[in-house]
Amino acid sequence: MRPRYALLVLTLLVTGTCLTACGGSSEPADVPARLSLPRPVEGEQVRISGPATAMRPMALQEYRDGAWHEAETVRSSSSGTYSFTVTASSQQEVYRVFAPEWHGKDDEEPVGYSRRLRIATVIPTAEVAFGPPVAMTSSKGDSLPVEATFRPRRPGAPAQIQTRRSAGWVTASAGEQDATGRYAAALPAEAVEEDMLVRVVTQPAPSTATVRSEAVKTKAWRLVWNDDFDGDALDPDKWRTRLQRPGGRRLCASPHPSRVAVRDGKAVLSVKRAGPKTSTCPYGVFQNAMIGTSVTDFPGFATIYGAFAARVKFQSGRGQHGSFWMQSLPESHETGAEIDVAEYFGDGRADGGFSNFVHHTDADDKLTSAGGIRKGVDDLLGDGETPGNSFHVYSVEWSPEGYVFRLDGVPTFRTSKPYVATTPEFMVLSLLTSDWELPALTSTSSVMEVDWVRVWQQ
Repeated sequence: MRPRYALLVLTLLVTGTCLTACGGSSEPADVPARLSLPRPVEGEQVRISGPATAMRPMALQEYRDGAWHEAETVRSSSSGTYSFTVTASSQQEVYRVFAPEWHGKDDEEPVGYSRRLRIATVIPTAEVAFGPPVAMTSSKGDSLPVEATFRPRRPGAPAQIQTRRSAGWVTASAGEQDATGRYAAALPAEAVEEDMLVRVVTQPAPSTATVRSEAVKTKAWRLVWNDDFDGDALDPDKWRTRLQRPGGRRLCASPHPSRVAVRDGKAVLSVKRAGPKTSTCPYGVFQNAMIGTSVTDFPGFATIYGAFAARVKFQSGRGQHGSFWMQSLPESHETGAEIDVAEYFGDGRADGGFSNFVHHTDADDKLTSAGGIRKGVDDLLGDGETPGNSFHVYSVEWSPEGYVFRLDGVPTFRTSKPYVATTPEFMVLSLLTSDWELPALTSTSSVMEVDWVRVWQQ
């Protein structure tokens, strides 16, 4: 009887071990484990990792056919971590990490399990969208912003914009997905044809298939307003000085017509010290530049929705700020917004000094804002370039869905907050000395130059 009894005991022990290791235990999950990719693409490498006692044996188990099966074993590192790598397939896979009972030199660890880790792949997508035609930095010819959106996002993954030619698909622009899964570029005018087909392409990871968007025809826009600043003075049918008394944050400055001139095909905006220092104005009194396409007693140009762009070289000096912006008509400010397409506070600021903003004042005179300093524009400007030493194209695309701000055709900010204007807006060019920035003023000879201003609509 003893041999049979011993065999029964051994069988129970083996069975008990298998149940513990293969999934029959009801013990709670106590082994930390996480997936590197919550939504992998088929073919992507997924890392399963977590902390563990140093040099402890660990096993990765896969659940299939109603049972747990060992897939891989490792020892945790001397620093106390472990990891496994699996390849995501088209079928959902279920894994867990198993830590067997372990007797270390100084530690004893009971059996442990992680929670179930389900790896379900997603079908990747790619979409292409067109911005309005904007001019390249170096010319007045139109270019076409193309924006790619990839899901799931894979920052750093290669991205291409391709156009259809007689020889087939060719790469017009190449780069990488950004942190939001987007890639944007502006195609020069000579590369754009009427009804041209465009698609965007990415490869989420080296081990995955290439993902392509549908081929889409280029979007048509029409130019509805334009000023190239030809001649030797502002066109009075397009611009007027916005005459304002000192007040608010500019108690020591007011606009003056003499601060805007037209020279060599450009509008030149400047500031001038025009009064002595006082107790209210310890840095003096100033004349500023501010012109609008619509002012009091001059309906001028205002419109709702579209793409608004200007080619500008801002002032390099501090203590003042140049702006290309938009504002609603006075009688409809509650349904409008102040849209600061581009605002620059001079060279040498630690934060870069360039901003996009949207401001809205409600019926109770409560001001809310969205946007701020755009710290990523340095990469778009080019080596050694700033908004104050070179011309660039600044634009906003305003639609019922919100705003997309661009620099040389590449998005810098997009938002639908705090309010999407639903009433016509007019454009403003200005170079202002607000009271708060006058302490940084070093020179009044720095000017803001505007090559052209344009508006497109669909």
